Amino acid sequence: MAKKVYHFEGRLQGSIAREPRGTEGFQWDTVFVPQGYDKTFAELGNKQKNEISMRRLAFNAFAKFLEDAAS
Repeated sequence: MAKKVYHFEGRLQGSIAREPRGTEGFQWDTVFVPQGYDKTFAELGNKQKNEISMRRLAFNAFAKFLEDAAS
């Protein structure tokens, strides 16, 4: 029997800062400014970043999938 593979994606619009800003996070957190914000992920801090990140969006899609499958 073939197994099903599911893919959950999170996309976040934003822009690139002219120069790195902030100290929290890693890699591109210092230059990515999410749409609707004027701070980079690194300036927002990990708590706020994790509430709005593309990973959160993908996780929410996964949670909805599980919720729908259970009903």
